[in-house]
Amino acid sequence: MAIVVTWNVAGRVRGMSEQAAALAGQPADVVALQEVRLSSLAPWRDVLHDLGFANVVTSLDAHDPAVRLPPDRRLGVLVAGRERVEPLATPPGLPWPERVLCARTAVGELVNIHAPLSSKPGSAKVVTLEALFA
Repeated sequence: MAIVVTWNVAGRVRGMSEQAAALAGQPADVVALQEVRLSSLAPWRDVLHDLGFANVVTSLDAHDPAVRLPPDRRLGVLVAGRERVEPLATPPGLPWPERVLCARTAVGELVNIHAPLSSKPGSAKVVTLEALFA
C-alpha cells in the first residue's frame, strides 16, 4: 500500500525544521505540500532530499525569480517522491496557476492544490475549483 502525506505548511519558513521532523516520522512514499513560499523552495528541496525524497517538482519551478509576484501570490505547491515524479499539464483557466500542480508519481497521478480563500462566485477559489472539475 502506498502512502501520500499532504500538508499545508502555511508559508512558514522559520518552522521548517519542526515540520521536517514531523515529516521524518511519516512512512510516506509521496509528499504533497501546499503554501510553500518561493523563498523556501531550495531549503524544502534540501530537507526533502535528506528525508529520502530525491524527486521534487513544484508549481513555481518555471517562475522567473526576477519577476516579483504580488504578496498574495508568492505561494506554490510541491510534490516530492522517493521515486520519479513527473509534472503534468496544468488545466487551462486557472486564475492563479502557481497554486496547482498535477504530477505523475509512483503511486499514480496526483493533483496538489491550494485554492485561494473565498467562496464568492467569480473568486479565485471558485474559478480554480471549476477549472479543475472541468
